[in-house]
Amino acid sequence: MSPRPVAFFDFDGTLTYRDSLIPFLRMVRGSAPLALDLLSVSPWLLGYALRITRNDRAKEALFGQALAGTSLEDLRSLGRDFAETHINGMLRSDTFARLRWHQSQGHRCVLVSASLDVYLEPWAERVGIDACLASSLEADAEGVLTGKFEGADSTATKRFGASGPSWRALAPRGGPMPKATARETFPCSAWRARAPA
Repeated sequence: MSPRPVAFFDFDGTLTYRDSLIPFLRMVRGSAPLALDLLSVSPWLLGYALRITRNDRAKEALFGQALAGTSLEDLRSLGRDFAETHINGMLRSDTFARLRWHQSQGHRCVLVSASLDVYLEPWAERVGIDACLASSLEADAEGVLTGKFEGADSTATKRFGASGPSWRALAPRGGPMPKATARETFPCSAWRARAPA
């Protein structure tokens, strides 16, 4: 019996036509406070744009400014609301149809994203995605966000080197670990050209 195929999907710019983090932060903070947060961390964002600061460092600066001190449970609740009210309006119909095609074929579908688990996990569960590998934020013992990532951010080169129970659960019992090609080396345009109608 052959192993069940696994289809990996990135979220921002693949399943969606835009980034989801800023709209989520806008919902959490409001437009004016978020604009001030972005201004406060603009040196980090500029450093990222100039490729002298890593993406995870720039994001942690933003999370530290915008989310540190927030209750993780409150953020999870806002994440569920965002998943219900905002994500469907961001979806690309072609790649979402491809996800549905994989599901109709009985393939395991995995969402792999550097975006936050607080809104990706509820959305993934709602649309029947089998696993979600996303970035988590660190909370202290009282459940208050520190503004840092819990463990490593799930950015491109780290995504497919991930290890742990949720990743290992994708492999068939006794079978090889599923392999994937990072999106950066397999552009969406090439993928769409080979996708069945």
